[in-house]
Amino acid sequence: MGMLVEFDVRLFFHVILSTRRRKPRLQPEDDAWLAMVTRIAALEGHCDALAVGNHEDHVHLVMATHPATSLSSVVRRIKAVTSREWSACGGAPALRWERRWWARSVDPKSLAWLLPAVNDRDARKASCEVRARWERGELASA
Repeated sequence: MGMLVEFDVRLFFHVILSTRRRKPRLQPEDDAWLAMVTRIAALEGHCDALAVGNHEDHVHLVMATHPATSLSSVVRRIKAVTSREWSACGGAPALRWERRWWARSVDPKSLAWLLPAVNDRDARKASCEVRARWERGELASA
């Protein structure tokens, strides 16, 4: 997906949100809905969700922001909007998020492998070792 928010300088982040108590709430059939609602909420926060991918109990996001954008405000908005819309659409049980979340800045060169990995549920499962290497900083210059 191309950039929806235009700005000259971009910061990229990989963000992980966990469901409350890591309870499995998200199914494969929820992927498209969650991606749509997340992207809309991110845009409202002046941020672009380049990739959205969920597992049963957590969601991976790759975000592009302007340096002046508060990532925590965008994440707070995404969590609030997705919870509210889940309930409005009759989602049961309720979708609640852990208060804590994880984020790491991403080297733009890493987007070539990170975006497909986050967007594809099967690729995310298969990329555990790649992700572990990236989190250890072994792929920062790749």
